[in-house]
Amino acid sequence: MPPMRRPGLQDLRSLGVAAVAGVLTGIVVAGLGGRLVMKVIALAAGPSAVGRVTGNGNTVGDLTLEGTLALVVFNGIFEGLVGGLLYLALRPWLTPLRGWGGLAFGVAVLALMGHVVLEPDNFDFRVFGSVGLSVGLFASLFLLYGVVIAPVFERVASAAGRSRAAAVLAWLGVVPAMPVIALGIGRTDAGLLGLDHGSRPVR
Repeated sequence: MPPMRRPGLQDLRSLGVAAVAGVLTGIVVAGLGGRLVMKVIALAAGPSAVGRVTGNGNTVGDLTLEGTLALVVFNGIFEGLVGGLLYLALRPWLTPLRGWGGLAFGVAVLALMGHVVLEPDNFDFRVFGSVGLSVGLFASLFLLYGVVIAPVFERVASAAGRSRAAAVLAWLGVVPAMPVIALGIGRTDAGLLGLDHGSRPVR
């Protein structure tokens, strides 16, 4: 292989490593961890909350396989993938922080993306238990994601360098990563051009 192509291939494999590490971390932290947080909030809200319907149409107290799978797929896999790619982008600045890099990344993700989840005026936060408890628990998931993905990324990268199966998995991770990056670039370009969701100029 020509030396000129090596850096490009290494970067591409790092993209796959980030995708795999992000999904694994997302499934555990955002998916299963999110389910646990919701259960804690439901318990804190007391028996009066059981049977009530949340803003997403879920019934408090119903721990269903479908609901858990939805959290794992949409929160765990997709958001985990996005988080993994973001970690790869910020990794050069996080590496010098050594053991604190993961926590710093969690803080950065909380600052950048926390507004998507942490809305004090959210219907569920106001109705089911304490707003402070709900916001605090969900905020902790962002920090935990950062703390977990840092060592997971290093382990996946190390495994991909030693094991053929892990290397293949890392390369497969490139497949879902590319459309996510393309989507992110498209949304960024639309924002720079002043286009709204309907692709019309914002006046």
